[in-house]
Amino acid sequence: MKELALFRHAKSSWKGPPGSDLNRPLSRHGRRSAAQMAGWFAAAGYRPDAVLCSTAARARETFSLVREALGEPEVHYERALYLASATRLRQRLRELSGKNISVMLIGHNPGLQRLALRLIGERPADARARVRSKFPTAAFVRFKVKAASWSDLGPRTANLLDCVYPRDLES
Repeated sequence: MKELALFRHAKSSWKGPPGSDLNRPLSRHGRRSAAQMAGWFAAAGYRPDAVLCSTAARARETFSLVREALGEPEVHYERALYLASATRLRQRLRELSGKNISVMLIGHNPGLQRLALRLIGERPADARARVRSKFPTAAFVRFKVKAASWSDLGPRTANLLDCVYPRDLES
């Protein structure tokens, strides 16, 4: 069985150097949320063996803030993940090698949220409703994929293991 995590980049700033959307950095709030998620990853012992990350500055910065907590995954920065649709994200995941057992994808909405909704099986219904209603910045969902091969990844082929939002970690 495979394991897949979808991690939305943390909150970005609109106050940065002028330029493309691709170059927007994280806001102070985003850096704080990423640090909270890093703490959760470390406490949960979450260690993917590979990370696919959008080349957008906000996605790369999010990864840099959680990287240490994730151990030493193989990392691939891919321009095609920037603002990719759910269909494109699933196609990319279906191309993964069989050696990749646990993969984290760091990207953007609405593609990540839509992909999560397509993958979630019927249960748990409350988690599906939660992901449908909101998938905020720095949201993290992790699935156990009910497929022997990544090429078999399709609708409702995953059981939700975790659904964690930064606000869940605030005390």
